[in-house]
Amino acid sequence: MAVYGFMISDGGKNQKRGTLGAIYRRIRASVGPFESSRILRRVDQFVIGGILAAMLVSFGIWWLGDGQGTIEIDSAPPQTVQFQVDLNRAEPIELMQIPGIGTTLASRIVDSRKAEGPYNQRTDVQRVKGIGQKTFDRIEKYLLPLPGDGIVVGGPRGDGGI
Repeated sequence: MAVYGFMISDGGKNQKRGTLGAIYRRIRASVGPFESSRILRRVDQFVIGGILAAMLVSFGIWWLGDGQGTIEIDSAPPQTVQFQVDLNRAEPIELMQIPGIGTTLASRIVDSRKAEGPYNQRTDVQRVKGIGQKTFDRIEKYLLPLPGDGIVVGGPRGDGGI
């Protein structure tokens, strides 16, 4: 049976005109009281329910099974990055990455380099106000070797350095 506007046709010669309510009642009567309200047949509903249940069970097994699904942030080892800074080229922002060197000390290092010339060896950084032996010992591992240190390739030792 098909609905065309306000006319009902059962595919044959029987065509009737009527109100929309009458057309709706005839369609409901022809398909049964519960048939039109179901989208899926009962068998289809059980199949889909079974598939969803199987997916849920397999997800639960995966989640709880080997315990490798998540990473515990508290138990992860800390990551450290090794870096070294060239005293004769570094800007204050780079020097501030060194632990113990703040904005003021970084600016003093750059100002000393501009006023008194480049640093020939790492220990020359102690000429900056605020950097004594303790501070130097703390930051030395973050400073690139300079030619005056004698550990740079082609340095003053004459044997090619390292």
